[in-house]
Amino acid sequence: WPIRLDTSRQDLKKSRQLANIHQHYLSDPQHPVIILAIHLCGTLSIKAVELFNGIQNTNTTTNHVHLLALKPCCLPGMVHAKRHEVFQLGNHNFPATEVCTHGKWNKSKWKGGPPRHHLKDKFQTWAHHLYQGIQETTTTIQSSASAIDTDNLKTDTLTPNEEDVIKMHTRVMVQQDGGFQNDFLFAERRRYPS
Repeated sequence: WPIRLDTSRQDLKKSRQLANIHQHYLSDPQHPVIILAIHLCGTLSIKAVELFNGIQNTNTTTNHVHLLALKPCCLPGMVHAKRHEVFQLGNHNFPATEVCTHGKWNKSKWKGGPPRHHLKDKFQTWAHHLYQGIQETTTTIQSSASAIDTDNLKTDTLTPNEEDVIKMHTRVMVQQDGGFQNDFLFAERRRYPS
């Protein structure tokens, strides 16, 4: 392969392992990183955004993740809401109660929660919060139209600084017949000479 692929089994929900990933995989300027985060369940979507943003409380100040492609899946479980948690992503925070739900998949069947079609608004709120949590250098926002879904495309266009993040939230109808998890979040970090 012209591009080296490294594999590493890590528990992304453990802060020590996240710091380890940052140190060994995300901090080398000679090895830019792309995070492809497809169908992440629950709080794993938060971890993907945190990896893109750069882990707080590490000694490394630069992050060499150049691109994030995130397709969130399941909503976080009610345990977070019962503990009255507030999720923090970059400068954005939101109460877990806005996005958590009962129920989960078991052997390809939805069990223990409300009918899935009742969760559409909550899922769209979840995707919106994840999008808002992607850190950026400045906050000039432009809405654009898209051939895919003109009502739901958001693009942030930034003035070139030393490092900018351009992000997009779009909805592509890949799930039909009751499926609603069609939100995709993209973020690209661009570096400019200082």
